[in-house]
Amino acid sequence: MADNFYADWFSRTQPPRLTPEQMWERETIQLRNLATSETAQTLIERFDVPEVNEAEELFKQVLQEIADPETRNKLDMAAGKISRAYQILGFCAGRFSQDSRARFF
Repeated sequence: MADNFYADWFSRTQPPRLTPEQMWERETIQLRNLATSETAQTLIERFDVPEVNEAEELFKQVLQEIADPETRNKLDMAAGKISRAYQILGFCAGRFSQDSRARFF
């Protein structure tokens, strides 16, 4: 019984090695998951970026000028999605900028 186990173990085939593109994609998915985690949110809240604060304040002022509440809500939701996407992009770009595999075209 034990002989069969070891024979099976050592004779098994390994899965094919990932291509550089597949490894890059896997790491990007892991980073996206990390960027949307509670830990990342905690880190983000520790940074005080004046440009972000100014942009948010300006956006709030412009939203108040829109009379239709439904339109105002749609714009606010769309801006929130864009902001979140840029946040994830910034997190990933910051990580990959330190990666020796980063390629600049």
